[in-house]
Amino acid sequence: MSISHLVCQYCSHHNAGADSRCAHCGAPLSGARVAEAGHSMLTEAGRDASAVEHAVVGTAKAVADTGATAEAATVASGLQRLLGTLLPKVTWQVAAVALALMGILATVLIRSCSGGLPSMPAMDPLDTLPQSVRSAASCPQSAGGNCVIAGTDLLLSGGLTSGRALPLSVQVDSPDQVADTVRRWRAAEPTVLVDGPVFVAIGPSTTAWYADLRTGLHIETGTFAGRDAARTFLVRAGLIR
Repeated sequence: MSISHLVCQYCSHHNAGADSRCAHCGAPLSGARVAEAGHSMLTEAGRDASAVEHAVVGTAKAVADTGATAEAATVASGLQRLLGTLLPKVTWQVAAVALALMGILATVLIRSCSGGLPSMPAMDPLDTLPQSVRSAASCPQSAGGNCVIAGTDLLLSGGLTSGRALPLSVQVDSPDQVADTVRRWRAAEPTVLVDGPVFVAIGPSTTAWYADLRTGLHIETGTFAGRDAARTFLVRAGLIR
């Protein structure tokens, strides 16, 4: 039954679509109610479509404003075009699909933004040293490497190196590399002073070995006058207590 040609269910009289009651018997026309309900549903669908459109356009604008990658911008543009095609015949299923696509777009946006985060700068080995060692050591490069403490420095007073300068290697490596270094030191059967997250030992040639497995810092020194001299240096430097 079309809206423009309603038939009364009581007397079978044909009525115009605009009538709400039968012109012949006065009975209510059920078709008119259907038409009114249909109009209400279409109006509601239009409002829902408008809400979906505003949400999608807003999401696409957010992508543009954040300067996302070309991948995210492409997804946003495609989503706008898709909604432009679907909105004239929108249903609740279409609205659900649109919301799902918005979720995908948000995921792409997050990944594109996180992928562009700047990397953290590498740690300067000298910054991890105790202040007394940083002040005494002379290093050709700010990033550590092979440093030297003058034989006349207070850290070496008392003949710890018999007046000689003390070379020391200062490095910051990955946890795996430092663990390998400690295993190599252990194999040499040194005199272990500290064993744990921080490993400190005096090598067979009266050199001092220090490694922090948490930060990756490890230090190897030159030869001292003896084991007691090496231990004294480690205490003065603040590497052991």
